[in-house]
Amino acid sequence: MAHALDGISDLLAGVAGVPLWSLDATDTAALLTRAAQAEAALAGLRLALYAHADTAGVAELTGAPSTAAWARGVLRMAPGPAKADLRLPAP
Repeated sequence: MAHALDGISDLLAGVAGVPLWSLDATDTAALLTRAAQAEAALAGLRLALYAHADTAGVAELTGAPSTAAWARGVLRMAPGPAKADLRLPAP
């Protein structure tokens, strides 16, 4: 899984500076749709990992009082989403 996430990061870094000026409306709509689908898939993985972090005891690694507190510090999540994401059903 780490290798796949590294690959995703590398791919995104490779397209981050690509100019968009040459895209017409059809290509822009298609690429935006695909980007949203990829974003949703990645969000599902993040939520699954976050739920697992809670059950695996990740907070204890740093002495955080809870997984939400750990996420606020390490993942820079706002307090509301840090708590709310833990209450979501696993994807």
